[in-house]
Amino acid sequence: MFLAMLLFFYYRATMNAFLNAKIISMPINSYEEVLKSNMELLVYSGYITETMFKLSPPGSLFNDIYLKKLKDKKRMDDYEGIDGSIQRVIDGDAIIFSSLDPFYKKPDYPCDIVEVKALK
Repeated sequence: MFLAMLLFFYYRATMNAFLNAKIISMPINSYEEVLKSNMELLVYSGYITETMFKLSPPGSLFNDIYLKKLKDKKRMDDYEGIDGSIQRVIDGDAIIFSSLDPFYKKPDYPCDIVEVKALK
């Protein structure tokens, strides 16, 4: 009887833990999915993240993303910065891009990133 009760409590505890576990899946997991998605891609105007897409080689994945998702589109600045942009992400309408990876890890990106608006 004790063993049956112990197994029952173990079963209930396991089911409770399983059913209460929150499973998170990200809507976008790769640059290819960014390109295929219907979501808006948000970056700050003139920041390195915008420049990374803008100056990527023609025909590359980053260049395709720039042409389809960024060229002549709204930026985070247009939504009153991060606060307005966050609401677009919460609503499921947008993706905010921020790159923490060193650029040399991105295989289709050249090493000569040069665009300084203040010097033009």
